Order: sequence, then C-alpha cells, then structure tokens
Amino acid sequence: MNSSATNGAPEVSVVVVLAPPVEGLAGRLAEIAEHADDLRCSYEMVLLAPVGAEAVLAAAQEWAAGHGAVVVRGQSSEVAIRTALRAGRGPLRLVLDGGLSVRPAHLVMLLRGLREGADMVVGARFVPGADALEPPPSNWRLWSRLVRLMSRPFAGRNVSDPLCSLKAFNDTAAEELVPLMQFTNWLVDVELIYLARIMELRLHEIPVSWRWNASLRPRRARDVAAAAWNLAKLGWRALAGSYHADEDAEYP
Repeated sequence: MNSSATNGAPEVSVVVVLAPPVEGLAGRLAEIAEHADDLRCSYEMVLLAPVGAEAVLAAAQEWAAGHGAVVVRGQSSEVAIRTALRAGRGPLRLVLDGGLSVRPAHLVMLLRGLREGADMVVGARFVPGADALEPPPSNWRLWSRLVRLMSRPFAGRNVSDPLCSLKAFNDTAAEELVPLMQFTNWLVDVELIYLARIMELRLHEIPVSWRWNASLRPRRARDVAAAAWNLAKLGWRALAGSYHADEDAEYP
C-alpha cells in the first residue's frame, strides 16, 4: 500500500469519515485501500474517527498501525467534512464515508476530475449513469428529493446532489472554503457548494454507484421542516453578507 511518501508530502490524501458500526470496519478500510492503490500516485489515508465513538476510534487505530494510515479524532459525522478539509498533507483531498454508501472505486474518477481542472468534484446519486445498488426506503427518497429541490437556489444547476458523501477538493478549494463555513449540521454540505459557486470555483459532478446503509437513517415529516428552516437560515446569512472573507482574520 502506497500510503506514505518517503520524500515529502503525498500527492493525494484519501480522507475516510468513519461512523458506527465497528463491525466489518477493517474489511471496509481494506477495500478503500485497494481502490486507493488504483490512483497510481503517492497517497496517504487519513481516518476521521467521530467524537464519542470510542470503539470506532480503537478499531481505526488498530488498523492504521498496520497499514501506515493516520487517525484523526474528528467531529460528528454530519460535519466531519470541515475536519476533512483540514486533514491530510496532500494538495488533493478525496473524501468518502467509511460506511461505503458510495463505492470506493469512484476515487479514480474524483482524482481525474481534479487533474482535469476542477477545484471541487461532487458525487451524484440521482443522475443518468448513477446506480442504486440497494435502493433506500421510500420516505428517505422523498425527503432527499425535497431537500435537493429546496437546495437548488444555493447549489445551482451544475450540482444535483449536494448531500452525497463523495467529494474531492484541491488545495485552493480547501483553503478558501474552510474559513467561511458556519453551519454545524448536515447543511454544511449545501453551504460548501454555495460557497464554491460564489467564489467561482470550478465544480464537476460525477455519477456514482451507491447503496442504502444504516448511516442514512429514515426521514420523517419533521425532518423536511427542519431542512426548510436550515435552508432559510442559509439564505438569510447569504443576503446579510455573512460569507465575505476577512483577509486580515486568522482562522484555526
């Protein structure tokens, strides 16, 4: 496994956002590493263990010790993307969830998109060419469709699925997006796409094969109302000018 570069930083950081259950984690990480080898470049694996999931952290540390990976204690799985953008030494960062809701074979497509000039590449689960290997329950599919429709004013027409866990960033995107991120819930994914658009970063979308898993919990009517409320807050912050970078500010 080419998970470390002996001379300087690796070209790519493969950032894996972990979440329970711990059962089968080693096998899932091995599958990700196998597909990371297909990148044909120097890379490192960075494992983000969620706060409070001690069993996941211990299993990640055990696997990392034998495979040269790095373990970082992150935030909740919903906002781990913020930590993922800071994690890793590589100028190109490929982010996916450790539950493998999206096939890790798409890592190669993410890297190709960045190398072809995109600043940010986003997976899409509901476009021609995408494939639902294990379709979700009808209530989750309806919730997802409503959220995607409500997100359209922020995500634009070039990104149809801002909530897909598969994303990739070059160093320019990572450095410019992190200081402006404000949300601490799932809406951070929509916020990222909106920020990328107003900063005129180059966005590219790829169709993916994906499956339903336990991390994609069923949704209820109140979740739709919560989504609408959060999107309204995003709109208000945008109108209020909250997303203008302060060049003199220092960010963690």
